[in-house]
Amino acid sequence: MARIQTFLETRYTARDVQHSFHTIVGETIDCIDYFAQPGVKALAARGTPVTTLPPVHKLTGPLPDYLFNGKSDDEGHPRECPAGTVPKLRYTAAQIRALGGLDVFRKALTTKAPPVRSPTSPACSVSPDYPTYAHVTETFNGPSAIASNITGVSDYLGIFPTYVPTNTTIDHSLSEVWVVDGSGVNDQGCTCTVGSDCVQSVEVGITVDPHRFAPATPHFFIYSTSDGYASGCYDDINDGFGCNPWVGNPQAILAPGMALPSPPVVGGTPNELLVVIENTPNGPTPGWLISAQISAGIFADVGTYPAGDFFGGMKTHATSVQIGAEVDDVTQGWVVPMGFGFGAAPTMGYPTAGYHHDPNVCSSSACSGSFNVDGSTRPAEYAISTTAPPGPNWGTYFFYGDAPRVFWGTNYGYEWTPTSPADWSGGYYKGECKVGQPIIGLSRAPSGIQSHAVRCGQPTIPTTGSQCHTREFNGADNRGTTSSGDWDPNSFKLECGKNEYVLGISQSTAGSLRSILCCPGSGISRNLGCKTEILFDRNSADYNEYDWDPNYYKGQCTEQQPGYYVAGVSTPAGWVVGAAHALLCCGN
Repeated sequence: MARIQTFLETRYTARDVQHSFHTIVGETIDCIDYFAQPGVKALAARGTPVTTLPPVHKLTGPLPDYLFNGKSDDEGHPRECPAGTVPKLRYTAAQIRALGGLDVFRKALTTKAPPVRSPTSPACSVSPDYPTYAHVTETFNGPSAIASNITGVSDYLGIFPTYVPTNTTIDHSLSEVWVVDGSGVNDQGCTCTVGSDCVQSVEVGITVDPHRFAPATPHFFIYSTSDGYASGCYDDINDGFGCNPWVGNPQAILAPGMALPSPPVVGGTPNELLVVIENTPNGPTPGWLISAQISAGIFADVGTYPAGDFFGGMKTHATSVQIGAEVDDVTQGWVVPMGFGFGAAPTMGYPTAGYHHDPNVCSSSACSGSFNVDGSTRPAEYAISTTAPPGPNWGTYFFYGDAPRVFWGTNYGYEWTPTSPADWSGGYYKGECKVGQPIIGLSRAPSGIQSHAVRCGQPTIPTTGSQCHTREFNGADNRGTTSSGDWDPNSFKLECGKNEYVLGISQSTAGSLRSILCCPGSGISRNLGCKTEILFDRNSADYNEYDWDPNYYKGQCTEQQPGYYVAGVSTPAGWVVGAAHALLCCGN
């Protein structure tokens, strides 16, 4: 408890708070004295004190209720900060304990990776990304005169309720803008020289992170590093990690870390976050000023990363801008989605898939919106589309999201095979998930017989991989148990044992179902029962609303109720070619 309190008081103390209020989603905002900010104190410590308040930009017109518009909260307190104060999102000791404790919380606040790993030494030869990270990005490729002297960028980002699992200690999914100088990193065995080749960045966007926020809804974030990610912190945290100080604007109408409005239903018009990052050498606090606008709300300044926290050219300009999405998946099972819900495919386009549109990069004399598609650092799991249907009045754009885990014409997940010999269905196309991570869905072509992609569930089943085994389809049932009854009459059934789940499915080069890979799982008892999900000529009853394999029929065990998994697959009796007909979904 004492450690947590010490951590909280590095941000501000109770005596710094002049007013507090609740946002419309119940978060608490504390309005603290402008001069009590750690960033302002840091400027004074380095000999460049701020002695007067910067001017406040008076905003006209009505403000939406999710901003700090002065309306009364549930306790009658005005939702706005008084003159001379800055809004801060309050964290409490109880919240931090509920999110996993101080160590988990601090790790979530300070762990991040560059958008694309740039090897700078033999220790960094693994590419193109860190082991637990995946990125989908575009990079500015406009005129060299702008690229060598970037002083500002703007970009629109869709705000989506991404699902992120809570069973690990660090996973997140985010969409953002990176303003960067340098390429080297000081992290995970990599080295660079601070003030020379290390990455320096200012980053802004939307994050879903169950280890920082409960509930894990979209939140506005800022981030910065000046030493190649050896240090760096989200939002306005500064507690001894060497984080770049942040100076919030007085009477700002939104705060780093606050929740963002997201669409209530699938297919609804998405809210958007417009972000602007601008170098302001002549501003009240010289440095990188961040401003934002939510949908049709008011465009307003949020605060500044002071220039004195950066080295060399980054004090006045950047040399690269990237836009895109990032996940951190510590299991490396790649079940942390990008974009909407449980992972909509980018080819779904507007309004379903995650997106960026109309980015613009400026120097002091010109602007350009020209970007090059980098793609995905894990193209089997995440993808980008520049041709899906755009939103209204868009110029340039791209969508990002989960790629179908295709095993038609190829293998998917073969590097995870737990059995020996590794090829558990020799000569056949195999789709499989990581050990402990059951298959929860299967797609198939509306015409023809071939299956197309598997969908992997959360990695929650303790498994001894060496005990996995194959059950082959040979024109008859091949079942490890009959306790689930005749779950698909008039079909041949492949089914794992009562304490097993399906980790992999194989099919022939003609599209016939061939076999399933069954693995024993600790704690599997099927005590939630089993049900049949037919995908032969339709999407199954529990297929969710996020289209993870467009233009294919999908059979799926429910994702809204974790614990369900595929325990069997069937094919119509008499069909020697063996088209997929149904899944047996069972729950622990």
